[in-house]
Amino acid sequence: TAAAAFLVLWSGWHGYSRIAAVAGFTACVGGPILGAALPRIAGRSMTALELREQDRPFAATRRRFTRRAFGVDAIDTATGSSTDPAGGVGAALPSWDPAAILRAVAGASSATQLRELAWTTEPALQAIAIVGPRAGESPRWYGERIEATTTDERGSVLSALPPAPPAPAALAWDAPLVFDRAEGFVVVSDTSGHIPAPRFESFVERVAYAWNFRSPRLLASAERPLRPRVVFRRDVRGRIATLAPFLTAGATVTPLVRGDSLYWSAELFTIAATYPLSERLMFAGVPRAYVHHAATAYVNAQTGRVLLVAAPEPDAIMRVWMRRFPWLFVRPSDISGALVASRAPAVDWAGVQATALARTGLGDSPGSARAAVGVDNADADLADAPPSLHSPRGPSGALAWSVPLVDAAGVVSGVLRISGGPYGRTVWYPTSRTDRWSDVLDRLQRTADSAGFGRQRRNPRRGRVLVVPLSGGLLYAQAHYEWSSESAPVLAGITTEYAGVTRAGQTLGAAMGGIGVRAPSGDGAFRRNVNALHRRMGDALRRGDWVAFGTAFDALGQLLRTTGR
Repeated sequence: TAAAAFLVLWSGWHGYSRIAAVAGFTACVGGPILGAALPRIAGRSMTALELREQDRPFAATRRRFTRRAFGVDAIDTATGSSTDPAGGVGAALPSWDPAAILRAVAGASSATQLRELAWTTEPALQAIAIVGPRAGESPRWYGERIEATTTDERGSVLSALPPAPPAPAALAWDAPLVFDRAEGFVVVSDTSGHIPAPRFESFVERVAYAWNFRSPRLLASAERPLRPRVVFRRDVRGRIATLAPFLTAGATVTPLVRGDSLYWSAELFTIAATYPLSERLMFAGVPRAYVHHAATAYVNAQTGRVLLVAAPEPDAIMRVWMRRFPWLFVRPSDISGALVASRAPAVDWAGVQATALARTGLGDSPGSARAAVGVDNADADLADAPPSLHSPRGPSGALAWSVPLVDAAGVVSGVLRISGGPYGRTVWYPTSRTDRWSDVLDRLQRTADSAGFGRQRRNPRRGRVLVVPLSGGLLYAQAHYEWSSESAPVLAGITTEYAGVTRAGQTLGAAMGGIGVRAPSGDGAFRRNVNALHRRMGDALRRGDWVAFGTAFDALGQLLRTTGR
């Protein structure tokens, strides 16, 4: 460029216009051509090792920015080994996969509309199947408590005892106004004034909403509820987005059962399409350069009221919104302590952190940047299901969720675990063993085959591999089922690997040396299980599902024989 400038100056002084034009055109065109060609020529003249050494400072800087953009710097590293729960492993870890519990409650028929699965640690680790409207009945929802850690001697699910009074013995709710993927609108009576929705009283209001929804029946309806309200934002995410459009809800909507109330919780995030030097990761179906956990939303299923609780340590973007809309967010002390304590772990946030950790690692070594989240060998019937939670601190403790990570060589490098409750934190548990993930899966399968409940069964199914850090290392556990298309799944057995030793048992506790199989004891448990089986028989009879009726009838007979009645 300097030579061309001198040539243009000289030729212009002497009046050589053609030389000046050629020199100027060459400078304009030759610059971009050389800018694209020279790096390629230089790259071919360098070895792969020299290229890596040349890019090492940039790669290290990009890892640091990526870790900052996706919250990897907020991950705590366990200084010591994880402690075992006081109640024992069998009482803190589930033996059943969420998909198997939902299928067992619904039976082989699809007439019962299942929604989600809630988890609780009071009085012990239990799963609560949220059941939608039953066929031929009023549009009420039900919740059935299931003992997730044990089974009867046939391998069927056991209905769990409710918590101590004043908690309700049976869970039932009127048709919720708000739930996940709800559509349409509904006109309800709001005599207590607790439903945040527009009024629907005057003739002008009815005409306006009838025109808006293109529904003449809103005008022709003869029934006029007392103090009517029209609720037309019934989807959980849509309702939250209306209040806080600057936040993005995660993919997981978790039900919470507190007393006789049903809530939905969703984790909210601040996102950005650009962030300096950050690697882009997929979140909510779109590549993002920045994702941070911002708040937790609690939505009352009966009233639709939304409570937004900011994260304990919000990022700079969230702090701006909190200053701009201080009335929109509440403090954890302003809502029920039991509701905050029962908050499920933010699995969407842990997934973002795990993906970023797999790309960048916690150190500056480029080898750690080639890690990848492990994928197990679960069958399709159980792979797509709600997360399987556990209780690291035993009964009445906070729920947690864990995800293993493997490096480029396929070796398990550690487990990332996020806890729920008011102060959910993510902890990284590295492992000193060199277990290859594929070898672990193979050993679990061979142990199941040797125990007689593996691939030799008629309808075998494998569940998700649960990886939990314990005091002696990582525990790998996988459930195996007899999964027929005409009946509820049966837990055939559990295979575990811990400290290099593989075991098999009817439940996870039995495989680890604890008590696993047991029949319900006590008159209260007996009546609870009889009522649950009787309800399933009645539902199957009303919808004409004789296969489900026979399955429930056989389970009732087995229950009577087990208890000696």
